[in-house]
Amino acid sequence: MPRAPTIYLVPMPIGTEWSDLSDAAREVLSTVDHLLIEHAPGTVDRMRRLGLLAPDREVIWMDGSELEVAKACIGRGESIALVAATGLPGFVDPGGLIMDHWASHWWQTVDVVPVGMSSALDAALAMAGRDIRSFRFGGHFPENFSPVMRPSEAPQVYYVRGNALKRFVAECVGWRLNFRRLLLFANIRKRGQARHWVLEVGQPLPADLIDDPKMDLVAVLTGGPWYRVLRHRLRMRRKSN
Repeated sequence: MPRAPTIYLVPMPIGTEWSDLSDAAREVLSTVDHLLIEHAPGTVDRMRRLGLLAPDREVIWMDGSELEVAKACIGRGESIALVAATGLPGFVDPGGLIMDHWASHWWQTVDVVPVGMSSALDAALAMAGRDIRSFRFGGHFPENFSPVMRPSEAPQVYYVRGNALKRFVAECVGWRLNFRRLLLFANIRKRGQARHWVLEVGQPLPADLIDDPKMDLVAVLTGGPWYRVLRHRLRMRRKSN
């Protein structure tokens, strides 16, 4: 079982088929300490009507103050769930600020559990905490991959075979002008076996990260020459909203 505190990412079905919500997601909604839900009209009322939330279940809206709320909850050792009105949480809003803070400050002490996501790729992207509505998939390393040829605001994502990790990191060092941070997610679709690491590009690999041919890795590269421009745009967008 994940250690407390834990951040759960709970995607909601897109459209009207909310009955498709997984049993795992339903369990999280009913048992987690705090629910942080995207501020969208009718979302909570509908969840109560469908029996996904008890009538007296307290919820916290993600309306701009969610990072401070999350800090307080995590500081008390409590678990939180980030819940999107539709789709995935973590795509800037809702939850992007929290996941960005996790990748910067909490990744060694707070577990993140993607619940019911369709693939390791979308789970890793949601956990990266960036504006990832657009991203570049670089393929499978080392069998079939596309190197980074020019700076980009979009994260670059790869599947990496575990025993090729050192070779992949060596490639990343060559792309240092393009990206600042490397997020590695191992076995994130396997309950109880998921692990994650956050590295600055060029930083030595941690001792607990070893070459393992059985390990499935998703690598997300973020931040580069356009990093400050992107952050400024996001701040301006939030202010305008």
